[in-house]
Amino acid sequence: MRLILLAVFGVLHAAAASAQTTRPAPAPAAPSVRPEVRVIVPRPVPLGAPYNENNPYARILSDQTRVIVVAENESALAFLIGYQTQLATVQVVSKSRAVSLIDSDPENLAGTMRLVRCIAIAQTRAFSGEGLTGMTLSQTNGAPHQTTGHLVFQLRPSYAGRQQEDRKQQEATFHGRSSGSGD
Repeated sequence: MRLILLAVFGVLHAAAASAQTTRPAPAPAAPSVRPEVRVIVPRPVPLGAPYNENNPYARILSDQTRVIVVAENESALAFLIGYQTQLATVQVVSKSRAVSLIDSDPENLAGTMRLVRCIAIAQTRAFSGEGLTGMTLSQTNGAPHQTTGHLVFQLRPSYAGRQQEDRKQQEATFHGRSSGSGD
């Protein structure tokens, strides 16, 4: 499985690099009237909230939503976040119906963490020559930061000279704004 992970990261890294160098500049947009945009503000999920069978991660696990799968084990599914493939940010989603870390089954949590560790090792090996300086593992539980009731871990690599840019993108994404890529 580790060789597959390295190959996936290598292919995605190469594709992202070529896309960044060959992408033409966008044409200036003609002035037009913008349609009204309705902003949906996600509501925080409090601790102890019931599991919502229709949350985005449940739809991913039931193959109703497509994602770029990096790895999978009996406890979890790891996939690239579509808007951040150039950064190789990976989300590892528990296959259990746990809303948060507190609700999780210890056996499933152990299997999920094994996959998180495997992804971290693969990211380190795949991107060590690209200026990888570290990574951030994040997981939120309850209000105000958790807006989807499902146990999810996010691995975000950090690269030399890009920490400030990555931090700005992370903050913009958290606050519901797009900084060029979107969430």
